[in-house]
Amino acid sequence: MKKILLFFTILFSTTVIVIGIYLFFGLPWKHHELKDEMIQYLEKRYKDDFSLGTLHYQIVNKNVYHTMATAKSTNVSFHIEITPDGKTIEDAYSYEYWSEAGEKFLKPIFKQHLHDMSWFYSDIYLLQEEVFQLDTLNNNRDVAYWNVSVGLGYSLDSENKTEELQKIINLIHSLKDEGFIMKSLSFDYLGNIIIIPDVYQKTFTDVDDLIPYLKFH
Repeated sequence: MKKILLFFTILFSTTVIVIGIYLFFGLPWKHHELKDEMIQYLEKRYKDDFSLGTLHYQIVNKNVYHTMATAKSTNVSFHIEITPDGKTIEDAYSYEYWSEAGEKFLKPIFKQHLHDMSWFYSDIYLLQEEVFQLDTLNNNRDVAYWNVSVGLGYSLDSENKTEELQKIINLIHSLKDEGFIMKSLSFDYLGNIIIIPDVYQKTFTDVDDLIPYLKFH
């Protein structure tokens, strides 16, 4: 009786372990094949070398294998996933690349006009998913709407308001001249916030044009 109980205990434990491995890793013997397909897909699409992390399996919501990939030439890491049959592969390289490009190309322009930034955040909405140019950002800045939020290390008051609003207008003009399509801009002056939606659709020539977007707290 004890041997039978021990047998079923071992069988149950083994079954639980096997199911756990399947739920987290899928079918381990498919990993090498699927990773090769991922590498071939990335190299063909982006003309670069890539390294992949450990492959994981997601059965909840999606029946896919997924991992993180890193591009050799840019060192950008991004999520990539593939269906078990290898027919569908999706990656986030373009999104991650252009997001990092915001830090690289947008932030210096903001620093030229706003000299005491305490934080900077940017994100994007890609307009052309298929457009991906590693070395020609200067010629392809219209691939995305850009959203930027900035924190300033001082308050906005009656003494500096006109000067600060003029800085923002000059910044908007510089961004337009550089070819960036700005979807939204927000500036946080220690609680006094300026939020400008759909910047690319508006024209700002005078500081009074920004007053409707100023919120005092």
